[in-house]
Amino acid sequence: MIRRLRRRLAAVFTALTALVLAAALAASWLAARSQHEQRVQHSLEAAAAEVRVMLAQGSVSDARLSQLEQQLYGAVDVRDGGRPLHFSGVVYTGEARTALLSAARAALEDAPQTDAPRSVRGPGGQRYLACAVHVQTGAGACEALLLADVRDHSGSLARLWLLHLGIWLAGAAGLFAVNWGLAGFAIRPTAESLRAQTQFVAAASHELRSPLAVIRAGLAAAKQCGDGAQASRFLDAADREAARMGHLVGDLLTLASGDACAWSAQLAPLDLEAFLAQVFEQYEPYCRAHGHTLRVQLPDAPLPAAEADRERLMQLFGVLFSNACSYAPANTPVELFARCAKRAVLLGVADHGPGVPDADKARVFERFFRGSADRGDKSHFGLGLSVAAQLAKLHGGALSCSDTPGGGATFTLTLPLRRARGPRT
Repeated sequence: MIRRLRRRLAAVFTALTALVLAAALAASWLAARSQHEQRVQHSLEAAAAEVRVMLAQGSVSDARLSQLEQQLYGAVDVRDGGRPLHFSGVVYTGEARTALLSAARAALEDAPQTDAPRSVRGPGGQRYLACAVHVQTGAGACEALLLADVRDHSGSLARLWLLHLGIWLAGAAGLFAVNWGLAGFAIRPTAESLRAQTQFVAAASHELRSPLAVIRAGLAAAKQCGDGAQASRFLDAADREAARMGHLVGDLLTLASGDACAWSAQLAPLDLEAFLAQVFEQYEPYCRAHGHTLRVQLPDAPLPAAEADRERLMQLFGVLFSNACSYAPANTPVELFARCAKRAVLLGVADHGPGVPDADKARVFERFFRGSADRGDKSHFGLGLSVAAQLAKLHGGALSCSDTPGGGATFTLTLPLRRARGPRT
């Protein structure tokens, strides 16, 4: 599906850009044709001026008229008192010359009397530029009719058209290659999102299959068991798996809400020292119940104010404490710390367990990711830290993982400081 979408996007982009290129090349070719017609018109005007001088001086040369006809690819007809000269032409002769001159005179009769070149059609429909010259001499009135063929007899326009066609074809191929790359770059987030969604669904299905199988097996065994105490054990196991599955579904719904941008944070000024005291009071019994001592490390200087959602941060620390108490060995301390940094405050939880391998640090916040087997646990699905990372991002911060000095894992929340606001005016 992604490849088909990429092809369609590349085709649409190429079609649009190729149309623009075609329009530009067409405009260039039309400009070249217009310049060609202007050159023909200038040649015709120069020839008309020369014929006017020859008529005024009475020195009409057949040789020069032949040269002018060849330059114009047309005809030059000179008449003295209405009588044509004996010059019979070199480009057009005989009946073809007579028909061309007659068509030109008929077209000029309907036009205003002016010496400016005008467009006329020959007997075959070809377009010419015609110019009439009238000179009054002592011997009477002389006139000349000059015709210039506007067709491209040199083939320059045809070669230019072929050149433009080649440029367009090469440009279209190049544009498709570029647009193919751009389309791939544009849909990369979509492809990654679909790939992540597919992996997410596959992993969620796999994780849900295990507790469902246990629940069904426990219920079936309880039905078939005649001993009430043994049936109760099967039901308790099914209940634990149901609770485990409920926790998994809750995490899935939380992540789905984050993906749908349905999460919201009520950011407000937060006294971090009072908040950390509340965190200690809430999670110290939890750590003690898991065999850990909760320690607090705060800087000597007062912590700066921050803008945060108290409930969301409490949810984030719940994930970090659950992670620390699950993986660290009993009778090891868990530390809640706070440090000041430039334009931010660092809050986090450190344990003294096996830690996170360097190869896993970059992936520890991925959904359903678990480290080595000694850190794995059926009660964890690899979603908690993903939820915590989303909560950190919701506050404009980031969650990172590092090694605890002496061994263990430290998860640090970088929380931006509260922006100072100037007085209202």
